[in-house]
Order: sequence, then structure tokens, then C-alpha cells
Amino acid sequence: MDKARTRAYGGSGVGLSIVKAIMELMHQDYGVCNYDNGVEFWFELETK
Repeated sequence: MDKARTRAYGGSGVGLSIVKAIMELMHQDYGVCNYDNGVEFWFELETK
């Protein structure tokens, strides 16, 4: 069973690619954790 929301709601699936590019340009941390019941996406932003 495919649990991806894009399968149910549509979408291009490029959101995480955009986040990855921005976070790498800003030298910030980000990640993805896969679980049996879903996926967790996280990021850390340094603020001033």
C-alpha cells in the first residue's frame, strides 16, 4: 500500500527537492525519518 499523500491528493512531488536545495544553500540541517505508520520530515533553521 502506497502511503504517500500525493497519491491521494495530487501534487508534483517536488516539495522536498525544493526544501533540500534551500537548506543546503543555507547550510542548515534537514532530514526524513520513515516509520511503519508514516513519514516525519524535519529541518532546523538558525535565526538571528
